[in-house]
Amino acid sequence: MRLEKLWIVPALATLAGAGAHLAPTETPLAIQATAEDPDDLVDEVLDEYQVLYDAYTAQARAAKTQEERTALRSEFPDPSPVADRLLEIADAHPKTGAAARALVWVNQRDRRRNGNAQKALETLLADHTDSDQLAEVLPGVTDAKVHARLLEASKNENVRGIACFSLAKSFKDSDLEQHLALMERCAKEFPSVAMNGRLLGDLAKGAIFEAKHLQIGKPAPEISGEDIDGVGFKLSDYRGKVVLLDFWGHW
Repeated sequence: MRLEKLWIVPALATLAGAGAHLAPTETPLAIQATAEDPDDLVDEVLDEYQVLYDAYTAQARAAKTQEERTALRSEFPDPSPVADRLLEIADAHPKTGAAARALVWVNQRDRRRNGNAQKALETLLADHTDSDQLAEVLPGVTDAKVHARLLEASKNENVRGIACFSLAKSFKDSDLEQHLALMERCAKEFPSVAMNGRLLGDLAKGAIFEAKHLQIGKPAPEISGEDIDGVGFKLSDYRGKVVLLDFWGHW
């Protein structure tokens, strides 16, 4: 398979010149993909875009005034043509790892109102239920029915874990018992699954504590400390009285 030309942003040659710009409407860069392997095809497209993105970033960092930085925003390399090409690759090589990688990039990077991001997500949910790639975008999915289906149908532990946690969150305000049951399942079955840089075991334990102890009508957890005179006290010392707790800090 050989891709047709991909038109994205200015030619790389123009980037070497002084004061070069990256406006997507100026001299387009023609990329002729030559690879046959779908992973190589995806790599070629993404590598070319990365060069342009890095060049844009370098210009932004070199800008000396806020006006220069503001002017550069309109010249951010347009991801939409890249997304179009990646969707073509995914369509030509369905249900492959290369397709999953391409679809994740499109979903996360092409956020304009052209339907690409949603199309990529729908394809991931339909064709890649057992892929770690799906786990990357799953935290952004809000449909509880999708999470319920993946929790039972996916063979991928990361996907199932994130689906379990997300489904549990969806019940937080409507069914506390179901919320708690799913969080406990998450803590037991998927403690080592990571989501957004944190382990589900830790996230679920925090949610379980909140569900059991921090609901309206529940006794407040014990708090102990010292007052401004250094005298120790406990929150329970004031049981039956009106107490205002003001939590603050330097974050």
